Amino acid sequence: MKEDCQNVKESPNFSIQIASTSSDADKISIEQVQITRSSSDADKISFAKWFDSNCQQFLAQKIFDILQGAVLGAGDVISVSSITLFFKYLKQSIHMLFEEGIIAVALLQRFVSKQTTKKVKTLNLQNIGTMLVVLVIVSLKTCREVVSDSFFAKEFDILPAVLNQSETA
Repeated sequence: MKEDCQNVKESPNFSIQIASTSSDADKISIEQVQITRSSSDADKISFAKWFDSNCQQFLAQKIFDILQGAVLGAGDVISVSSITLFFKYLKQSIHMLFEEGIIAVALLQRFVSKQTTKKVKTLNLQNIGTMLVVLVIVSLKTCREVVSDSFFAKEFDILPAVLNQSETA
């Protein structure tokens, strides 16, 4: 069992710990946010913004680690900061939730695991960006009633046919 754990922030008003525990590539568990003391509304708003930003960065790091393990040279075309910016953009434009990001990480882990098992190399340096967009679409479709592929096609200049084909892969 592998466990990554980090104390992200501690102060007199709150402490937070994000832990990821996985016994295999198909499972991810993110645990524990603990507020140790009651705080003012301003502190709560500040904490919420800070927490949201750190969660996005945590998920971006997880996705980056998975991509680096799956695609040789992935770190040359994508970074944790670019994935974090992608998540921030999605949060602002479509109100993507942290839970949907967790699902995206789990789906990517599962996809890479299955590709490795089948000895197929679908994911490569040229399609990492498209893969991230499709990953978000599939994650959103898992959680939401209605998701518009046309929004993503226009927003990221990807042909709808490419998105549809990629979703079925």
